[in-house]
Amino acid sequence: MENSEIKDEYSPIHAADSKDFGCCYYCGCEADRQDHSPPIKHFLFYSMGMDELTCMIIPACKECRDFLLDCKEGKLDDRFDYVKKRIAKKYRRALNIYHSWQHDDALDEMSAVSYTH
Repeated sequence: MENSEIKDEYSPIHAADSKDFGCCYYCGCEADRQDHSPPIKHFLFYSMGMDELTCMIIPACKECRDFLLDCKEGKLDDRFDYVKKRIAKKYRRALNIYHSWQHDDALDEMSAVSYTH
């Protein structure tokens, strides 16, 4: 099966709510790329022995699409979980700092600054 024939097997998914149009399925940012579930390069593997294979084109942002380049998972739910783990790992430090910051403590530690024009 040629690559163009494989691509014909995929159908785009569409947002059910208008607020989600143009958004990355994985993180909600602006979608400017596409992901394929299962990945096109693994299509033949996933299609072997399966009576019904749902092939989808998923709207994605650059960051999520880059995370998925090395993902071999074929199911959309598994790909979603994979991205969430990669996002959590990448932003772990920033999130830990945010969650450890107590609003009242932070205000006490800040000094008064006066600005003159």
